Amino acid sequence: MTNTSTVPATTVPAFADLGLAPAVLNALADAGYVQPSAIQAAAIPTLLSGRDVLGLAQTGTGKTAAFALPLLSSITGGNATPQVLVLAPTRELAIQVAESFEATPSTAKKSVSCPSMVVRLMTRKFVP
Repeated sequence: MTNTSTVPATTVPAFADLGLAPAVLNALADAGYVQPSAIQAAAIPTLLSGRDVLGLAQTGTGKTAAFALPLLSSITGGNATPQVLVLAPTRELAIQVAESFEATPSTAKKSVSCPSMVVRLMTRKFVP
């Protein structure tokens, strides 16, 4: 586990320094994101290395992106089998995560199938 309180703001690297896939970096640049938050800078390299992370940060600091960006970087296109399964403890968080993945620019998604249908089933909102 990485303690993000030990990452001073002046040492937060650029997204390009974190080891994310080029398609994800391009999508971040297209969206105008240049520098990760402290939680993202601490979590992304750790997650990309295959280690577990328990992150604690205030609302709005980018915790969802901190785990979503490494997941998107690790997905290989053209694979018909599931490569990632995100479990959320509440419907509200599941909806937030699904919306975050859906909002990711298509250049980073490769052939990602968003879990929004599962979220809709969980919330009993059967929207076509």
